[in-house]
Parts: sequence; C-alpha cells; structure tokens
Amino acid sequence: MKKYKYLIIGIVFILALVTVAILFPKLRDNYTPPVETADNTEIKSESRATDFTVYDRNGNAVKLSEQIGKPVVVNFWATWCGYCVEELPDFNKLAAEYSDCVQFMMVDLPDGYRETKNSALSFVEKNQYTFPVFFDADYSASTAYSVQSIPMTLLIDKDGNLYKTHRGLMNESTLRQYLEILIGEENENNAE
Repeated sequence: MKKYKYLIIGIVFILALVTVAILFPKLRDNYTPPVETADNTEIKSESRATDFTVYDRNGNAVKLSEQIGKPVVVNFWATWCGYCVEELPDFNKLAAEYSDCVQFMMVDLPDGYRETKNSALSFVEKNQYTFPVFFDADYSASTAYSVQSIPMTLLIDKDGNLYKTHRGLMNESTLRQYLEILIGEENENNAE
C-alpha cells in the first residue's frame, strides 16, 4: 500500500512538472512585467486607473473619476508614518505651485487608533498644509490599489490612465519630474 502511495505522489509530481513546462512559455509570452526604474518607480502606462471613493474634511464623498480631466496625484499617508511626514512639505509646495493644472488628492488612512480624522486634520492645520485632504474611511482607495505600505503615490494622466505608482518616500525633484511629464503629455495631446 505504501508503494502505491509513493507511486501516485511521483506521478502527480511528474504531471505537475509537465504541465508547468507546457504552460510556462505560453504564460511568459502573455506577461508584460511593469518596468522598474532605479528610483523605485513602477511604470504602468495606459492602464485605466481604478475608481474609488474617499471623503473630504466635511464628510462629502469624492470619487477619483470626478477628478479626471487634468492629471491627478494621489498620495496615501498617515501622521504616524515618518516617511509620509517627511515628504508632505514637498507635496504641499508642489500642490500649490501646480494647482491650476494638476489635481492633488492627499488620502489619509485613518484606522481609528493610531490615525483618526481629527488627529490628521489637527496635524494638517498645525503644519499649515493647504493641499486637499481626503479620508479613506471605507478603505475604498487603499483596497483598490492594494496599499500595504505607505507612503505610496499614484500618478494618473488627464484621461484617467494610471501612469506611475511610486512606493516609498518621494522628494520634490522626483515629484516635479513626474508632474512635468504628465503636464507635457497633456500639452502634446492638446497640440494634436
């Protein structure tokens, strides 16, 4: 009986290997991996941005899809995240500088313990940040983009396509480069 058990396990193992050997080349040919750049940026051009709903400081529901028409920067953050806090002054500066041509959505992730809407709003007011703050109270945005660590920034073109996903700390010069690319693409499309 033990011989047959090992024989069956061996046959199943061989069948699994044969199946992988047959399917792998087909799957590999259909897979286009995201391009990783040296600065931890993943390029995902031409994939439609997944819609989500967040809430403004007054509790009004706001959808990502309502922001489309000009490029959108979505930044996921929380006050307890050191890297988030470090990059917020740069986001604030560029949100003010590019307010005419880029929509910023600074999405706070309240968990009710380390982060609440009130603590985040107090933090924003204390630091005199003027960027638009939204709250992912229903986890719609963080679920849509599988946010597992923060900070995380999405760059979306004016047509609603996810252009880049940046995981981790972003500085002013990197964010400015992304914005110039998005605005440049917008200007090129308008010229056509």
